[in-house]
Amino acid sequence: MKSILSRINTCTFFCILVISAFSNQEHSGILMSYSVSKNAKDVSLSKTEAVFEFRFTDTHLNKLIVSPIKMSYNGINLTATKDEHGKFSLKIKPGKYQFKFYYDKKHFEITTDSISISPAFRTCLDVYFQSSEFPVICNKPV
Repeated sequence: MKSILSRINTCTFFCILVISAFSNQEHSGILMSYSVSKNAKDVSLSKTEAVFEFRFTDTHLNKLIVSPIKMSYNGINLTATKDEHGKFSLKIKPGKYQFKFYYDKKHFEITTDSISISPAFRTCLDVYFQSSEFPVICNKPV
C-alpha cells in the first residue's frame, strides 16, 4: 500500500512539474485578435453602468487606427469614432457581451468570446486587426 501511495505521489509531482513548465513558456509567435488590458472599478459609474474602452491597432503597420471602425455588441450595430486619445468608450449595462469588429476589406473581421463586465467597472480592450492581404507566419508549439 505504501508503494502505491509513493508511486501516486511521484506521478502527481511530475505532472505538476510538467504543467508548470509549459505554463511558463512565452507565446511570442501566437497572434491575438484582442486582449483585455485593464479591468478595474470606476467610482464615477453607478451600479447600473459599466464601460468598455477600446483601442484599435493595425498589426501590419503597427499603428493605432484613427478612422472609424464598424462594430456590434450583442447584435447592436454602431460605428466607433475614437476620441483625441485614439480610444472609443461604450457605456453599457453590466453583463456579458460579444463584440464584432470590421475595419475594411484589407483586414480580417474580429469576433470576441463572451466578455463579462461587472457593475461600475471599466474594461479596456486592445483590438488587433490583421491584414488579409499579407500572409502571417506563426510559430507553432511542437
